[in-house]
Order: sequence, then structure tokens, then C-alpha cells
Amino acid sequence: MSTISDLAKAAAGRCWDGYEPVPGKDAYSDDSCRKVGSKKKKKSEKKADDCHCYPGGPADPDKKGCKDPDCDHCDKEASAIQELAKEAASAAWQRKSGKNSKGGLNEKGRKSYERENPGSDLKAPVTGKVKPGGKAAKRRKSFCARMSGNKGPMKKPNGEPTRKALSLRKWKC
Repeated sequence: MSTISDLAKAAAGRCWDGYEPVPGKDAYSDDSCRKVGSKKKKKSEKKADDCHCYPGGPADPDKKGCKDPDCDHCDKEASAIQELAKEAASAAWQRKSGKNSKGGLNEKGRKSYERENPGSDLKAPVTGKVKPGGKAAKRRKSFCARMSGNKGPMKKPNGEPTRKALSLRKWKC
């Protein structure tokens, strides 16, 4: 008379060391063995990017076709995506809208930079006539010395001036 342990030992012979037979699968068929201790995922153990509304698929951030209006996972995904988009759109100093077409940053760009870098205090460029030896003249001289020493071309391949050339011209260097 055979016992359950004898059957288990006989069935275990069909799998490699460290693997066990999967109940309900035919011997020697595909996926008939699994690692010892591994079980099928339960619904609560699903990946974070899976949604109960769309099993095995990504969450739907817009909740289009989501059957559950109280789906927390879709709500969290949607808010995370919206927050990332908001952060990406907030850096005006890195976009065209925050840059002055004649060189440097405009007021919107300076405010945006100060928001993202607390403690910074960007000032507008010194563009007008200044008193020799005055504070503004020293600031201009310092900027011109630093910016002129930067490597890089003054013109783009298409002949337009680079941002470096525009800022040096704006500061009257």
C-alpha cells in the first residue's frame, strides 16, 4: 500500500533538485515543476503596476473604462502622473518661455529658478550705462570675465548666435 509521501517522492523524481511538482499539472508537461516554496501570486500580491480593473495590465491613469469608480490604484496612478507632469512643466528657466530672446533669463525664468533653488537670488543683467567703479560695473566685469572664459562656440552651425553669445552681448561684454 502506498502512502502520500511515497507518491510525493515518486512525483518529485520528475523535477530537478530545488523544484517541486505543480499540483494539477500532467507529469513532464510545460510548467509542471516550480521552485520549492514558490506559489502562485495571490490577488493581494500582484505587482504595483497591475490594476484589479485590468488584470495583468497597467493601471489606467485616466480611468477610461475602469469599472470601479472607487479604484484607489487608478486614482494613485493618475495623481502621480499628473504630479510628474506638473513638476516637468514648472521649470520655466529651462524652457523657451523663461528665456529672453536677446540673451539670459526673463523675469519668469528667474522666478522659476529661485523657486526650484531656494536661497538663490538671481538679478537682472546690467544692461545700461553704469558709473565706473560702481557696484553694477563690478558685477558686469565679474560676469563678463566668468562667461567669456567658458568654452563653447559663439555661433551655431546655422550661423545664429548661441545663448552664450546672446548673454555676452546683452551684458555688453
